[in-house]
Amino acid sequence: MATLDQIYAKVEQLRDELSVVVASAKLNPKQITIIQGLSEINASLGVMRAGEFLALSDGEDPQDADGTGTFISALGRTFASKLYHIGGVFNGDLKWGANAITGELEAGDGAVNLTANGLSLYDGATEIGRFGNLAGFLSYPATPAVYGMAMGDADQYMTYDQTNGLKIYGALVSDREILTADRAYYVATTGDDGNSGLTVGAPFLTIQHAIDVIADNLDTRGYNISIQLADGTYTLASTLSCKNINGTGTVTLIGNITTPSNVVLQTTTGTINVITVDNVKTKYKFEGFKLLSTKHGFYIVNGSFIELRLLDFGAVTNNHIDVERKSYALITGEYTISGGGIVHFSTATTGEIDYQGAGITITVSGTPAFIYFAASSHFGILYVPNITWSGSATGSRYLAVYMGIIDTVGGGANYFPGDSAGSAATNGLYK
Repeated sequence: MATLDQIYAKVEQLRDELSVVVASAKLNPKQITIIQGLSEINASLGVMRAGEFLALSDGEDPQDADGTGTFISALGRTFASKLYHIGGVFNGDLKWGANAITGELEAGDGAVNLTANGLSLYDGATEIGRFGNLAGFLSYPATPAVYGMAMGDADQYMTYDQTNGLKIYGALVSDREILTADRAYYVATTGDDGNSGLTVGAPFLTIQHAIDVIADNLDTRGYNISIQLADGTYTLASTLSCKNINGTGTVTLIGNITTPSNVVLQTTTGTINVITVDNVKTKYKFEGFKLLSTKHGFYIVNGSFIELRLLDFGAVTNNHIDVERKSYALITGEYTISGGGIVHFSTATTGEIDYQGAGITITVSGTPAFIYFAASSHFGILYVPNITWSGSATGSRYLAVYMGIIDTVGGGANYFPGDSAGSAATNGLYK
């Protein structure tokens, strides 16, 4: 017969082992009820039967009719004619568990079910979603097996499969208008921002309002949008701020491509750019108008991308085209320079101005004055070969400094308009 000290030592050993298990499971010992086995120390000391031996609860036996908690059972418990070997119980109802025979997992009174088909979602007894084999679900035939995801009911559902991709059946509700074709908005100096802007007879008054409507209300789905400006002078109280649109597609601001000077965008007070494109991933195109500015004509920064053609660059206080900080301006056609400024082409801090085409003519009228016609610094890139310059300007032809690059592809020192030599210094490159 074991001595009292031996029995006490065994009890202490079991207590320590139980404490380790409780700590590893992050459970409070008060939450543990021993149903059978360790609830009393019997002659076999520490023998735990594999049947229904452990319940984790809030103090009640979870296998009672009003029990709440979790049971672990190698023999299994029966709920709704199914046998479970592990599960959570609340007020006598199974809330989650694994079927002891099939191994399927269920949760939330059958709201989620893991089966041989994959993962199924239920609303009561009705299957409303499936990830896996879609055969037999919704309008899918019982055979063959089709793998993907689908949810909804027989009339309206979303589905993705390897044959059809993603489809939405029935109505789609969105707080944005979804385009099904290219869209044009109209702006005129006689317009009203309360108009629809969708016809020549009901134009908006301001260009910024048109941009805001596009950015705030549309899902373009890849379709392109144009903002068409009627002839007239648009005096801006603040810079025209281009914005990202929802969806892919290009936004084109277009005036009079035959006579760009008939459409004037100008700032007259303060230091204001005509157009700012800052951190905009949508591509904007500009054509058919004249710019007059108390600062820059175009100010393109922080990863933005624009295209230019058929414009008239009038007098500005700073630069006609200023591109900085990983932004890009692409010249795609001819245009006119009728006014001066500090610089016509300006690139800095990895900004780039590029030219695309087989050769164009840029007309310089009225001998405008610049400090530098072209300038590049701090890893800026100016690549504008194959341009024919018609007319003349005054000022230095170019300045390349601080790792700035100006590439005319062999255009020579007198490539750009100007009446004094250009310079490349402090690791700048001109070629």
